[in-house]
Amino acid sequence: MTKPRSAIGLSAAVLLLFPAVLGAQTLPLDFAPPEMEVTPVCAARPSDAQIIAEWSAWDGRSLPDRPVELINRDIRRLAELDPARWDPTIQRVIDLMPGVSPSFSADHVILARIEQMIALGRLQDLKASGLVQQLLDRGEANSPRMLNALAGFLTEGIGIDRDAARGAELLMSAGYGGNADALLTLSKLAVAGQAPEGWDISPDLAVTMAFGSLVGQMDPLICDRIARIAREFSSGEVVAVDHDLAVRWYRFAADLGDPIAAWRVAEYHLQSELVTKDNDVLLTYLTKAANGNLPYAQVALGRVYEAGALVPMDLERAQSLYEAAAAEGDRAALIRLSGFLEARVADRPDLKPAFLDTLDRLQALDVAPPWVFGKQALHVLEEKGRWAGQAEARALLERGAELDDPAAIIMLAQMNLGAAESETEFYAAVDQMIHAVTNLGEVGPTTDLQAAFMCKAPNAPHLEESAYWAATEAAIGSTSLALTDMALAELSDNPDPLEMAALQTQALYGRATPLAGLLAVLERSDAPESERTFWAAYAERFPNVDTARASLALDRAQTTAERTAALEVFRKAAAAGEDRAGLKLAKALLEGAPDAAAQAEALALLVPLAEAGDGEALGLLPLADPVKYPDARAVYAAFARAIDARGDFPALMLAMRFLPDEAAQKAYRARAISAMKCDFPETVAFASAMAATGDIDEARRWLRIATELAADDPWQTVELADAYRTTLPNAESEKIALAFYRKAHALGSRTAVQRLLRIYSDKTRPDYDQAKIVSLYVDLVARSDTRQIAGVLDEISRKEPKLRAAVEARLDLDRLYAEAAKAGNPAAMREHASRLRAAAQTRDEIETSTAWLLRASEAGDVPAMVMLAQSYSLGVGVPISVENARIWLRRAAEAGDPTAIDMVKMFTAEGETN
Repeated sequence: MTKPRSAIGLSAAVLLLFPAVLGAQTLPLDFAPPEMEVTPVCAARPSDAQIIAEWSAWDGRSLPDRPVELINRDIRRLAELDPARWDPTIQRVIDLMPGVSPSFSADHVILARIEQMIALGRLQDLKASGLVQQLLDRGEANSPRMLNALAGFLTEGIGIDRDAARGAELLMSAGYGGNADALLTLSKLAVAGQAPEGWDISPDLAVTMAFGSLVGQMDPLICDRIARIAREFSSGEVVAVDHDLAVRWYRFAADLGDPIAAWRVAEYHLQSELVTKDNDVLLTYLTKAANGNLPYAQVALGRVYEAGALVPMDLERAQSLYEAAAAEGDRAALIRLSGFLEARVADRPDLKPAFLDTLDRLQALDVAPPWVFGKQALHVLEEKGRWAGQAEARALLERGAELDDPAAIIMLAQMNLGAAESETEFYAAVDQMIHAVTNLGEVGPTTDLQAAFMCKAPNAPHLEESAYWAATEAAIGSTSLALTDMALAELSDNPDPLEMAALQTQALYGRATPLAGLLAVLERSDAPESERTFWAAYAERFPNVDTARASLALDRAQTTAERTAALEVFRKAAAAGEDRAGLKLAKALLEGAPDAAAQAEALALLVPLAEAGDGEALGLLPLADPVKYPDARAVYAAFARAIDARGDFPALMLAMRFLPDEAAQKAYRARAISAMKCDFPETVAFASAMAATGDIDEARRWLRIATELAADDPWQTVELADAYRTTLPNAESEKIALAFYRKAHALGSRTAVQRLLRIYSDKTRPDYDQAKIVSLYVDLVARSDTRQIAGVLDEISRKEPKLRAAVEARLDLDRLYAEAAKAGNPAAMREHASRLRAAAQTRDEIETSTAWLLRASEAGDVPAMVMLAQSYSLGVGVPISVENARIWLRRAAEAGDPTAIDMVKMFTAEGETN
C-alpha cells in the first residue's frame, strides 16, 4: 500500500515537472542567525507518548488552553501516527478550532479536512467532495499558504484533475505573496534554469525572503521554522550545504528553547565528521536536549556520565538519565537501561528489582526485543529453581524462540532434549540448535550439538554427527583453552606462536581460564612490564579470573606457603562473589587429612551451595561434617527438596539411587540429560547411577559413550577401566578393565602401571606374573618424577628378596637416588648418603656422604638424624662432636625413633652417674 502524501509537502511536487532539477547545483548563501540575546520562547514538541496520552484522555467538549498553532501541530502528528485511529478526534478538533481562534477561518477548516482525507488515503472521496475545487474557486482571496497547497494539488491531481500549468501559476502567486515553501521551490527551479515563465525574482533574494519569512515573529512555533532553515543548510536541496551555518541555526533554535535543535547540535559534535568537534559545545547542548526530555538525548548523556569521558564518571547520574528516558516507554531507552542495570546487579543486588521491572516493561512493548524472554526465563529459573520454574520459563522461551532469539532457542532445545523419548522429538530439538548456528551465526551451539549426538539422543551415541560438530567447532576455533600448569610452564619456556595467539584471542573474549593461563605465562616469561600490566588490568574486567588463577596456583604449589597463598586467592575470589571460588576453596581445604578448622570453614562454604542444589558441594559434605552427613543417603535426606527444585547434574546423580519409584527415576534421568555437558566424568557418573537403579543395559550404554569420550587419553582410560570394575563387577568387566589398563599403560600412564601391579601382584588371581611385575616396576620408576622416585624405590626395597633383586638389577639405583636427593626428597638424601659412604674410598667422598646426611636431617628425616649423630660421635666425615651427636639424637628421639630414645636415656643415665 502506498503511503498517503501529506499536504504540507505537496508544493515540492512541482519539482516533478522538471526532472533536470534533481541534479542541479544549489545556491551559495550566507544567511546567518541574528546576533542577539535570547530567552526560551519555543513550545517544544511533546513526545509521541505525551501526545497520545493527552488526546486519548480528551473529552471532546473543549480544546486545551493553548495556541491553536500548537493544537494543529498535535493533530498533524496524530495523523502521521495513525490517521484512521485518530480520525474522529481530528475531525472534532477541526470542528472546534474556529471557535477558539478567529485566525482559523473556514479556508483553514477546508484545508485541514483535505489534509486528513489525504492522510487516510481517501483520494477518490476527496475528489468527489469538491473541497479542493471549493478552495480553488476562491481565486485571489486565497492566502499564499492556500495557493501553495493548491499548486501542489493541481500538480499531482489530488482532489482535482491534474493541471500542471495552473499549478505553476498558483505556485508563483504563492511565491510573490511571500510563502516560504513556494519561494524555496521556485528558487530551486530558478537555479536549475527551470523557473516558470513569469517568475523574475533572483534565487538569492527569493531564498533570503523565504528564510526571513520563516524566522518571522517570536511565537511558540518559531523554533520549528528556524529548524527548517537549519535543515536546508544541512540537506543542500535549495542552498549549498553549509554545516557550520546549519549548526548556528540549530544553536539559535536550541537557545530559544527547542530541545530537538539542541540534539542536532550535539549530534553534529558527537559525530565530529562535518564540523570541528568542541566538547564544551557538545556537552552544553546535549544537556539542553536531555533537559528537554528527549529520550535519545538522555541516553546519550547517560553514556557520557557512565563512561566518564567528557565529565567525571557518575553512575548514579547515568542511571537517573536512563530511567528518565525510559519513563515513557521509549524502547531504545529501556534497552539501554536494562543493559546498564544488568551489568551492575552483581555488585549492587539492590538494583535487581529495577532490572526485572525494566524487562517487564520491554516485554510489554508492541515489539519486544527477542532477548527479553530468555533473560526473564533465566530469572525464573534462578528464583524458583531449574526444575521448579521450568514450566514458567518454557513459556517465555517459546516466545523468544518464535522471535529467533538464539539464547532462547538454545535453552529451549536443551529442555526439549531432556524430554525427548523418540528420535523425532530429538531431531526437532537438534534442528533448532542447528538453525541457531547456520542461520543466526551462533558459535556456542556447536558444543551443545556435539553433546546432543554423543549423549542426549535416545539411542546415543551418534558418532559421525558428533564428530562433524566437533570438527566444526575446531574450525571455528571456539574451544576454550584450559592448559595445565605444566603445559603453561612449557609454553612459557618454549612459546609456540600459534598457541600463544589462540590463548591471547580467547583471553580477549574475557574467558577466565585463558586469561588466567595467559597471565601465568607472562609472569614466567621475559614479557615487557607494559604487556603484563595491560593484561592484569584487562583481567580485572571479567568474572572468575581469580578463581582460575587460584586453581593454577594450587596446581603449582609444592610448599605449605605456596598452598596457603593459593587458598588466599580462592578466599579473595569467593569474597568477590565469583561463583565457583567457594566450592574450589572447600575442596582444597578438605584434601588430605583436614583439621577441624579446615572442616568448619569448608562446611560454611558448602551448605549454601548445597541448598542451591550444587551436586559437587553435596558430595563434599561427608568430608566436611562426617557426623551430620555420614554418607550420601544422609546428604540426600537433608537436601532432597533443594535437589528436586534446582539440582544440577551431580546432584541428580547423587539422588538417583534414593528415589522412591521408577517414575521419579525416569523424571530425574530426563533432567540429567537436559543438564549434562556430556563430558567424560558425567558419562561415568551416569553409568554408575543407572547401575545403582538396576538398569544394567543403560549402565553399559553410558560406559560405551564414556569409552568414546575417553578416546586415547591415558588418565581417562584408567578411569574408564576403574568404572567397569566398580559399576559392573563381573568377570566380563574385569577383562574389559584389564584391556583398558593395558591400553593406558601403552599410552604412557603411570597410574595404569600401579593398577596393573595390583592385578599382577595378586597371587590369588590367574594373572599373577612375576616377570610382568618386574617390568612394571621398572616402568613405574621410569614414569616417576624426582619427587616420586624415593617412594617407589622404598616400595621396591620392601618386596621379597628375589623380586627386589630382579627389579634392582634393571635399575641404576645410584643415579636414581642421587636425582631424587637433588630434587629435595629427604629419604632419598639419606639413601644417597648411605650409598656414597658404602662406596667411598677417599676422605672427600666420606665428607660428601655426611653432608647429605646433614641435609636429610635438616629436612626432617628421622633415620638420617640417628645416622648423623653416629657420624658426629665417631668422627665419620665430620669432626668428632659429642654435643652435636646428642643434639641430633634428641631431635630423633623427640620424633619418636626408638633407637634414639634408648641412646638418649643412656646418655642421661651416664650424666647422672658422673
